[in-house]
Order: sequence, then C-alpha cells, then structure tokens
Amino acid sequence: MKRRIHTSSVHDHCGDGCNRYQQAYTGQIWSVELPDGETFETYLLGQAREFLQEMKLMNLLAKDQEIIITSTEKEEIRKLSEEYYESLTEDDIAYMGVKEDDVRTMYEEYFLSNKVVSELTKGYESGDQRQRGQRS
Repeated sequence: MKRRIHTSSVHDHCGDGCNRYQQAYTGQIWSVELPDGETFETYLLGQAREFLQEMKLMNLLAKDQEIIITSTEKEEIRKLSEEYYESLTEDDIAYMGVKEDDVRTMYEEYFLSNKVVSELTKGYESGDQRQRGQRS
C-alpha cells in the first residue's frame, strides 16, 4: 500500500524551526520568492517532505534487514529526546502540538534511519575517500 505524506501546512513538518523562522523574520518569510520562482514556504515544505520520506524508507528497510535499536541506544535516545523536549519553549510546544512521546519517536526513527545507512555502507569507501587514500 502506497502511503502519502499529508500536509496541511509547512508548519506541521518543520516544527520549532518554522516557529523560529517566523519569529525572526515575521510571517512574511513564507511568501518570499526564491530565485527559481517558488516561495520559501513551498521550498521548506518540499525539503521537510523529502526528509520524512527518506527517513520512513530507511525505517522500512531497517525492518526488512532486521536492524534494530539496542536497549543501550534506546536509553541514550530517550535522554537526548527528553533534553530536546525540555529545551522547547511553551510557544514551540503549542505551535508544533507535540508531546514528549512524539519527540522520542522522531528521535528513534531518525537514529534508526542513520543506523541503517551506516550498517549497509560498512566497508564501502566513496571515490573521494579512495582518492585521498591513494595520495597519502
């Protein structure tokens, strides 16, 4: 079954980052036109959508490859997500409509997607790394 990322606005996907953009540059930031003709809102929404899609794909691949988060990693993620959540202002939390469990889930999914990439690319050197090694 193909899943679509539903977006009612860019603000649903970039959280406190969007709130901080808006606070720093006012709500007019969203309608600023970029060199390619799209608005900043459209650009940022596209970036957030792409990031979430890639992360979701990596999590599905983790399941398929039986790559999991260990209990030690889970505990570290819990601490980091708790620290992040506690750093949010009440305005950020209200703006994002987020709970601490949501933050932890996002941290876990982000961690797992990075772990998948690391596990599947172990021992692989990019062309740049090989060239640097040859010059040494």
